[in-house]
Amino acid sequence: MLLGGEAFMGLRPARHACHCDAARVDAQALEALEAGFQRLRLAPAATPLRKHLTRRVFALLRYRVTPLGASLWDAVRVGLNHHDARVGALAPDQFAYDAFAVLLDPLLDERHFGFDLADAHPPDDWGYRRLKRLAPLDPKARFVLSTRVRCARNLDGYRFAPTMSADELREVERVCVELLYRLPWEYSGKYLPLTCIPPYLRDKLSRDHCFFDPPDKYDATGNVRAHWPAGRGVYVNHEHSFCVLLNDKDHIRVVALEAGERLAEAFRRVACATPVLDRRLVPACHDRLGYLTVCPGDVGTGLRVSVLLRVSPAVPRHALAYVARVYHLEIRYLDNEPDVACVSNLKTLGCTQYDVLKDFHHGLRELIMVVQFHTPKPERIRLRKEERAAERGEVYVASEEEEEGEEEEEREEEEEEEGEGVCPPVPEPEPEEPGRAYELIQRLPRRQRQLIREANRRRVARERLRKRAAAGGRDWPPAKERLFAGGGRRRASLERRDATGDAKQERRARQPRRAINDRRCLDSPLIDGDLPPEAPPTPRSRSAKDKKKKKNKKQPRK
Repeated sequence: MLLGGEAFMGLRPARHACHCDAARVDAQALEALEAGFQRLRLAPAATPLRKHLTRRVFALLRYRVTPLGASLWDAVRVGLNHHDARVGALAPDQFAYDAFAVLLDPLLDERHFGFDLADAHPPDDWGYRRLKRLAPLDPKARFVLSTRVRCARNLDGYRFAPTMSADELREVERVCVELLYRLPWEYSGKYLPLTCIPPYLRDKLSRDHCFFDPPDKYDATGNVRAHWPAGRGVYVNHEHSFCVLLNDKDHIRVVALEAGERLAEAFRRVACATPVLDRRLVPACHDRLGYLTVCPGDVGTGLRVSVLLRVSPAVPRHALAYVARVYHLEIRYLDNEPDVACVSNLKTLGCTQYDVLKDFHHGLRELIMVVQFHTPKPERIRLRKEERAAERGEVYVASEEEEEGEEEEEREEEEEEEGEGVCPPVPEPEPEEPGRAYELIQRLPRRQRQLIREANRRRVARERLRKRAAAGGRDWPPAKERLFAGGGRRRASLERRDATGDAKQERRARQPRRAINDRRCLDSPLIDGDLPPEAPPTPRSRSAKDKKKKKNKKQPRK
């Protein structure tokens, strides 16, 4: 009997209904589960699955079975066979999050950055009227190549992809296709079953990123693409800017595509289509976890926002990794294109859809600033020329003279850095990972953060000049500095007396220096020296006028 649709929803058991029955667990699956657990305990890598699947948890969940017949082997077979998996667990059906909660709850807590058992997923909030607040970050598409927004849904009452049969896949396809043709005219298109797509159209959809991703070893082990290509297909609109993938890990995946950095447009397209499908198709939803998906990394909103970012080889990877860690982002560099990185969000649980987009927008802004700052000037000029040529519908090809000019500029820059042999170059110190101060700086307004970067850049350049002068046996001349302090800029004049001697400077040197405000930058060289203590204020003698004012002051009534 087919488990799904209205027939199953009437007989659906409670979410907590799960029991331990060794007779219902397949003997081969149980044997493979025990062997995989022994290999996992001996694995050197400290994976999340090895951390949370302890012997006590394994003994508790060993014979547990969900109401739809899924066992622990169906949930953890990926992590037991591949110890390098990021999560290592999949949900075979919607009841697995309750049946194996002892294992999946710690994984969700670690994956989604502190989602505790006492927390609950908030209701939907797509923020339609607040999308105009997100200003475009790269309107000329110099660094962001494309934008992709994806939302995953699974139907209530049906098993998930790892345990679905061919008949269930076709049933889900039939139910979804009937509703896809009822979408508004903006999303009108055509459904293409995977068994009927010609090769040339498949290649075109792959180039437009409107097709299934190539299978990997994790999908093959997790049995996600069983009975391929039965029940699979793509619904694409006429402009190829909106598509719906059926039975690709999840039952439904709504995808919006845009060229360049157009987050608001792609998000608006998904935000208008997904609620329509949610009203007509009953999605699998949890009271505490929100929308349920096959991968625990997509639970909650099921929303995944990603962009392709052009990264120059001169950009330090550790700087990008730190920004990604602060804003809960993931950076993956493409194998075939090492100068292109795919940036996507990690947190989908415990926040609304608009919060996911807003946090991703802030993190992408910082990544673009880092990439733009470290991109060499000749490469920035080349990007501008490519952009102008693309506006005219042409392809920019650098001439031999321009290439020779770029080589000469690079050679001149190297000679300037080496100082033309006056003093040996000083190796730069290894970059240290920023601490708490960087997180506090990120909360300041944008103008103040720019001033901090300028002050740090000048400080590093001044320190490099001082070291080179010391290596060459020369005295470092004094210089005027601008130090960032207390939310503004102040000038600290560091002057020395000339060799001939100046009466004015000698007179200033004999006077005690004023106390310096504690809010100034801690990198200031004034702190390194020993400052004389501030002279105590002298008491001011009361004049006859002050005495007369005090005498004429009215006394309070008794």
